[in-house]
Amino acid sequence: MLTIALALMVAQDAPEDLVRKLGVDDYAEREKATEALRKLGPSAEAALKKGQESEDPEVRARSKALIEELKPQATPRRPKPMAPFGQGFRGSSVSVQTFNGDSTYVITPGDGTPALTFRKAAAGDVKLEYQDDAGKAQTAQAKSLAAFLKEHKDLAAKYGVSEEGIDYAGARVSFKPVQNPFGGGFRFNFGRRGPWPLEDEEKKEAPKPGFEAVSDALRAQLGLPEGQGVLVSRDEAAPGLRKHDVLLEIDGRPVGSPAEARKASSAVSLTIFRKGQRETLRVAPRKDF
Repeated sequence: MLTIALALMVAQDAPEDLVRKLGVDDYAEREKATEALRKLGPSAEAALKKGQESEDPEVRARSKALIEELKPQATPRRPKPMAPFGQGFRGSSVSVQTFNGDSTYVITPGDGTPALTFRKAAAGDVKLEYQDDAGKAQTAQAKSLAAFLKEHKDLAAKYGVSEEGIDYAGARVSFKPVQNPFGGGFRFNFGRRGPWPLEDEEKKEAPKPGFEAVSDALRAQLGLPEGQGVLVSRDEAAPGLRKHDVLLEIDGRPVGSPAEARKASSAVSLTIFRKGQRETLRVAPRKDF
């Protein structure tokens, strides 16, 4: 038995190795390392603090999120029911972190019940992390949101997960993107209820352009030279382009600004980054763009 225990200890990755794996290309491997660090708890804190200083933006973002999870939760005061709805509690909050299209939604109820975490990958995979009635940590996964709603119908109903977002413990969050998915960041929602999105927000939302400047995080991740590369922010911004493509060249000429990218509508060939791969598209010019 002692020999087996020693073998398991040797086989287990050290916290520093797990932190490095937070930035690997494979999404499943990143999630596996994240879960392993979460289970290590405070013993991984020193390695995670070093991870916040990493040159890899993915390692920095995941290390910061894990350190936030490790912070002790203050004992909540007895909440008052939220008026006028009669459901939920004041103080419930939502945080949203999005990086490279992978989003993490954390709802912290104001009534002291355990926090709920929902992870939604750019590739489609989703995972719910919650505590069962016995207080034991549990997870439920699926290959897509639609599959999750079908395969885990009872959990979806219990925790308010739907195609639009999550409605749980007096707080709501939408699955609609709140900013450039390559840029990362947080959004907080305190005890807010209503449709997705709220009508006044919908009216203020400006029309989305077809191209955006590349963020520093994306430029560093793809190794793009300064002054080259434009992010495609909607499908068919020009023939053949998809949302989240990075436009590099038009007919062999480097592209460095959204204004230059509009010339893609009359191009014969486009060089892009798509899902981490460099590709050249042969397209027919479109005159009505």
